[in-house]
Amino acid sequence: MENFEKLFGTIQSVITVIGVVVGAIWTYILFIKNRQIRPKADVEHKIEIGKIKDKNFLIVTLHITIKNYGQVLLPIKSYIIDVQQLLPSKQVNNRIEGEYFLTNKCAEIGALEKLHQIQEDDSAYELEPTEKEVFTHILLLPNDIESIVIKSHFTDRQVNKIGWGATSVHNLT
Repeated sequence: MENFEKLFGTIQSVITVIGVVVGAIWTYILFIKNRQIRPKADVEHKIEIGKIKDKNFLIVTLHITIKNYGQVLLPIKSYIIDVQQLLPSKQVNNRIEGEYFLTNKCAEIGALEKLHQIQEDDSAYELEPTEKEVFTHILLLPNDIESIVIKSHFTDRQVNKIGWGATSVHNLT
């Protein structure tokens, strides 16, 4: 009987150790490797271009979508959307008219002209896992703008250093 109890005690200890090791591995994979304690998001930009009676302007509708693909709540503290003019650009025209491309095959376009900025601080948006939110803004732009760059950034309410953003280029012509 005593040997039987020692055997079961040993088996119980071995099973407990195995359980602790499996639990530690599961915790590492779930919370460290897969970062399930932090929100994860995708940000996407879409635009619609509309014409109005005044042929000098276009109506541009921005649709900024943020989707929570993580396993935890995604709390949004603030967001900022910049709309910048890419073309026509004085910087690009100066390089084209000059002799820059005789010696270079490529040119990086630096600072762009800011057309508009949309900013919301202290927002109360929270996205559950797999939930998405579409932020729509309507702008009136001069029709001589050929293309724009949209930059957006959403900031986590709990950890200011964490955020999600996207940059996209859109032709208006």
